This record gives sequence, structure tokens and C-alpha cells, in this order.
Amino acid sequence: LRYRKMLKGYRDTIKALLEKGDNPKDNYERLHRSYVFGGKDSFDDFMIAVEWYREPSEKYWLPRRAQLMTILSAMEMLEYDYLDELYISQPPRTGKTALCTFFLIWIMGRDSERSNLYCSYADAVANAFYDGVLEILADPVTYDVKGVFPKFKVASTDAKEHIMNIGRKKKYASLSCRSLYGALNGMLDCDGYVVGDDLHSGIEEAKNKMLLDKAWSVVSNNLVSRCKENAKMLWVGTRWSIYDCFARRIELLETSPKFASRRYKIVNVPALDNHDESNFDYPYGLGYTTAALRKQRDIMDEASWKALYMNEPIEREGLLYAEDELR
Repeated sequence: LRYRKMLKGYRDTIKALLEKGDNPKDNYERLHRSYVFGGKDSFDDFMIAVEWYREPSEKYWLPRRAQLMTILSAMEMLEYDYLDELYISQPPRTGKTALCTFFLIWIMGRDSERSNLYCSYADAVANAFYDGVLEILADPVTYDVKGVFPKFKVASTDAKEHIMNIGRKKKYASLSCRSLYGALNGMLDCDGYVVGDDLHSGIEEAKNKMLLDKAWSVVSNNLVSRCKENAKMLWVGTRWSIYDCFARRIELLETSPKFASRRYKIVNVPALDNHDESNFDYPYGLGYTTAALRKQRDIMDEASWKALYMNEPIEREGLLYAEDELR
């Protein structure tokens, strides 16, 4: 905390000089180097540093920073061992999966020996995440990861198995990407982070208690069992149902004495705030304007709108299961 305050003071001084037009080229580079230096220990600094030379309108982080800072800070709490589990729910296409992508790259830069596991409901989603990580690492002009972590090296990749190793090739890969119903087997071992991102396919699954039961069985028996005791858990996605994997895991944490020592945090950010205004109106036409969200609400059924955009499980609109389905 002290070192962060010192960095902030230094940056404030440099920014003041830049506003005065005092030696702009050198001071701009000094400011850049301060984020490179801080990026090893600060996820926020890392995000700013790796995109430093991109056009402002093309950057991922800075246009979204004000709205997503709460989530980024919670992710840092996982890495600094203030939390064991983090639950994030926000609307689609607001940047949550992209932030997870950068987060795992930051994690692998800090410690390439840890094995990390990303899991989603479908192979296509897991494959896309794997490709997204590789895309960032393969483009040093756009994303200057090595500027922050000079020793960062992709040692091996496997497009078929969707695994990659950073630093050196290891028995348990630095990152493995799998679908929930894919090969969650003995070749996977997670002592870093497990990321469960959108573990349910959509509202049709959310309406089917048998499918929810099946997903929870796979999560509890196959996915979580791949994790070492010290592994961190990051759960990201839509709050579909009071019977979905998020809800059941949280219920365990809240009610079971066996999980009494688990430290967790829940971050739910709905599309519209209490004043019916957008929480995700990013600059440069990114995100959602208030008008766009209100139009979206008008064309959707209420249960889908509240689950996808407002983080409210569908049961809050009334019991959606027949009596025999709940037995």
C-alpha cells in the first residue's frame, strides 16, 4: 500500500508537468515506465502498461476502467490472498471474459509454475478463450506483455488439447481450457486458479432442474476435484437460477461448517442502476447506453431480461418448475 501511494505521488507529479507542457516526450515515457514497474504487482498498472501505445478508442481497459475497477480490485484480492473464491455476475458483452483473459496472463507472468484451468459450458467457448490468450501473447506490438514481464515466454502450445506452457513445458500445463463436459481428467491439476466462466448454456437449461443437477454434479465431482487446496476459484457468469452452480456453491459456503474458513466475495453489477440508468455506458460507443438497455428490456421476456442483464435468478418471476421436477 505504501509503495502504491509513492507511485501515485510520482505519477501525479509527472502528470502535472505534462499539463504544463514541460518536457512532454521524456515525462510521458517516465509515466509509462512507472506503470511498467508497477505492473508486476498491480493488475491495474499491468492493464494500463500493456496497452500503452494503442489508440485510446482501441484500448480495452481504460475506456472500461471506471466501471470495472471494482471487479479488478476483487480479482487482486484473490491474488493477494485476501480471498479464496470470487463470484462475478454482470451482463453479456460488458468485458468480463476479456478481463479474465488478461487476469490469467498477469497471473502466469507473476508465477509461470502454477497450473491454471479455465472451464465453460461448451468446447467452442473454451476454445475461444484459449485462442484469445494466444492472440494477446502473439501480438507484442498491440499488447506489450514482455514490457512488464521480460522473461515471459510461451514454451509450448497444443491447439488440440487447448493447453499452453509458460516458461517451460510441464506435466501440468500453465493453462488448460476445457468445457464442463469435456476431458476433466487426470491430466489436469490446478494449483493456481480455476475459472468457471458461464457454466450454463442459457435459459432453457435454467428451466430444466435435471440439467442444472447434472451441471452441479460435474462441477462438484469433476471440476472442483481438479483443484489443490490452495487453488483460487474465480466464478464468472449469469445468475440463471437458485439451482445453478453459482447458487449451490455459495449455499455451501454460507451454510456448511466445512466451508466456514473459506473467504469469498460476490460482485453483482446489473445492467441498470437504481435510477434505471446504464452501469456500462463506456466511451467511444462501447458497452450499452441507457436507451439501448431500455429497448433491450422492452423486447425480452421478463425472466430472461432479469437473469441475463439484472443478475436475478429466473425463479424470482415465479416458480418455473413443476412439482414433480423439484422432488
